Amino acid sequence: MVVLSGTAWDQLGYGAYVSSPNADELLRDYYLMQAFDPTAGAVTTIITRMICSHLGEYQHDDERLAEWVNAQLDNLEGGWSYNVAQMLTAVWAGVSVLHKRWQQEASEWVYQSLDLLHPLTFCPSLYGYSSSQYTAGGGITLDSKTQTVTEIRQFNTARWEEPVTIPVEECVYWPYAQQFREDTYGNSLFKRARRSWYVKTKIEEFWNIWNEKYAGAWPVVRVPESFKTDPATGEVASTVTWARDFMDNLRMGKGMVYSGGPDDKVDVAMIEAGQGTGGNYDLACKYWQSQLFMACLFPGLLLTEPEHGSRAQAQSMLDFFLLLLEAIRDELDNVIIGQVVQPLIYYNFGEQEDYGRWEWDSLTDADKDALANQFAQVGRTLATFTQVGYSMPEQDEERVREAFPEFMAPISEVSPEAQQAAAAQAQQDMKARAAEARLEAIKQAGGQENEMWQQAEVVRRYSE
Repeated sequence: MVVLSGTAWDQLGYGAYVSSPNADELLRDYYLMQAFDPTAGAVTTIITRMICSHLGEYQHDDERLAEWVNAQLDNLEGGWSYNVAQMLTAVWAGVSVLHKRWQQEASEWVYQSLDLLHPLTFCPSLYGYSSSQYTAGGGITLDSKTQTVTEIRQFNTARWEEPVTIPVEECVYWPYAQQFREDTYGNSLFKRARRSWYVKTKIEEFWNIWNEKYAGAWPVVRVPESFKTDPATGEVASTVTWARDFMDNLRMGKGMVYSGGPDDKVDVAMIEAGQGTGGNYDLACKYWQSQLFMACLFPGLLLTEPEHGSRAQAQSMLDFFLLLLEAIRDELDNVIIGQVVQPLIYYNFGEQEDYGRWEWDSLTDADKDALANQFAQVGRTLATFTQVGYSMPEQDEERVREAFPEFMAPISEVSPEAQQAAAAQAQQDMKARAAEARLEAIKQAGGQENEMWQQAEVVRRYSE
């Protein structure tokens, strides 16, 4: 039985910075980054949403086979988009492992679900496992002879329990950006951003301490060295103790009280933060945040202060980001076809020479912008035709409607009466707008009131 959840991982701390961490420490830090850091979390969320919102579909020369595969993927628990998002945890964790659960429907073997295994369950040291038989290789076992991953091991919070072993054939295993065969844990997008995240997080902690100390001025009181009797209790105490108790009762917070000479008068001074002294923390946080963005090849202008970047700069950064998304999709393409689609086809239709391909939707909206511009042009052309009393030939109108099915109904669904009514309404609206424009021009020019009323009557008449 696989382990889908375990200890309270939100309680994990990262302690002192480790420049050369092991795989367990890296996974722990990656988890903390995506779970609790707003910058790192935003990067992975946007990448995931952009890819999942442009999923496309499976394609094969056999259209019936392609339709069947797409239907099976859509029938997965949670839907296909949800399962792709689960696979994309490899982007921040470095590796994603999903356990395949099969079910029989009539004579077919199909997926019931793809269950994501939490990456921290591959980390024996996080659960106190110390035996070399567990810690060697961690949770992902690489066969030294075949140089391939053969099994996945999950560790539980109870150290006396044996880890759960799962053959890799039963899983969807994706080591993201794997460079060497030994990179069984992949290479997280956060790998180069880890140092920036760590320093930024520590600076934010120091900044909060500074803000707490200097949220308000705190007093320093000098009192004469003497004794005073408390009128309420009759106790005799030094003036320093009396003044300290008085200040504590006066306001929340801390202050400083020290004794002066016997002839000194009571003096109260306030210690306040200098102007702009907290700005250094702000600058440091912004610097390390920009380094985190850079390490992830993510355009910071998309999230922070976009008004401060030029159009050319933003476009260049966006181009790099789109290249990153394309690279992720290329890897994911191979995982989907090789580890999800191929077994599904093999178990139901046998060995195939071609297992098809995955066709992604376009990531950019350039085609939609072009479509919108063309439709606007068509709309202006139609308005011009109406203004001069010319109706578009039926053949031309039919082609326009076919080109813009999202905006215009097929001409076969539009009755002649409706077309005539629409043309008449368009002409009436145009005359009304012309009258309104004329009335506004008269107002601007300071025209006579009776002429304004005449124009208003024109507007009213054409609007009826």
